[in-house]
Amino acid sequence: MSLPPELAAAVADALGRPVGSATRLGGGDINEAWQVATSEWPVFVKAHRTAGLAAFEDEAWGLRWLAEPGSVAVPEVLGVGQVGDGPWAFLALAWVEPGRPSDHHDERLGRGLAELHAAGAPSFGLDRPGTLGSLRLDNTPGPTGSATASSSWPARPSRRRDCTATCGPAMRWWAPTAWPCSSTRRPTAATARSTWP
Repeated sequence: MSLPPELAAAVADALGRPVGSATRLGGGDINEAWQVATSEWPVFVKAHRTAGLAAFEDEAWGLRWLAEPGSVAVPEVLGVGQVGDGPWAFLALAWVEPGRPSDHHDERLGRGLAELHAAGAPSFGLDRPGTLGSLRLDNTPGPTGSATASSSWPARPSRRRDCTATCGPAMRWWAPTAWPCSSTRRPTAATARSTWP
């Protein structure tokens, strides 16, 4: 399936340049994806017919935030938008050419992730809601000492109701017994491996 014409027009508008041929990409379960040609470079476009713009705006914001420290390579956000009032919403990113990792990839990635984490954030949570698929999530950092205070990540879901409501089935799938919502124990590599399906 090539890029639907109304989506191609919206992507071109967001990029500020015409788009050419589009090659459908596989691998995604939730969104449809294409490599889209422009006069200057290829672009990765992912789109959904019903997810709405908020999920893609949140992802674009998150990618830009992760890129700020410059410690790991993050695809550049080129555009985000939707076709009129819907149904298509999309995110356009700089194309990352597939390839093999270099000899020192793992070490460089580990150091980059450590630098990214060292850049930190003021607290657990953000000044904006988030999304998990089509669900909106409350990311509001709580005041220190309150019932919703975000002093530790493992405690956060249980203080935000429960893992089922906040984290969805992914939390129950990832660590059903090793990291119950009522506990603040962090999973170790051994417990994570033992609970991995």
